[in-house]
Amino acid sequence: MTGDDGDWQHLYGVTIDNIDNPGWSLDVDLLSTHLYGVPFDLIRRQGDDEDDWFICSLKKDGQVFSAAGGPLNLGEMIEIFLDWSNSVEGGPKV
Repeated sequence: MTGDDGDWQHLYGVTIDNIDNPGWSLDVDLLSTHLYGVPFDLIRRQGDDEDDWFICSLKKDGQVFSAAGGPLNLGEMIEIFLDWSNSVEGGPKV
């Protein structure tokens, strides 16, 4: 918890940030979701262009979906997360 009002949203959620390769990083906290503890197989792709790449995996013992990729791959990384989320029983269909 942070602050006097216990704003947990400052600690958990979705983080999209830029990396200096250049590219993007994406982290989605899975605690208290239908995805926590669900296996996810690492996905790695290297395209023909040096800026066309991404890697998606779980970190922190399955507590965080984590992805990093090239400057044009953010949409693909989000799509991989959504496809995985939609494929798991008990979760919302987005």
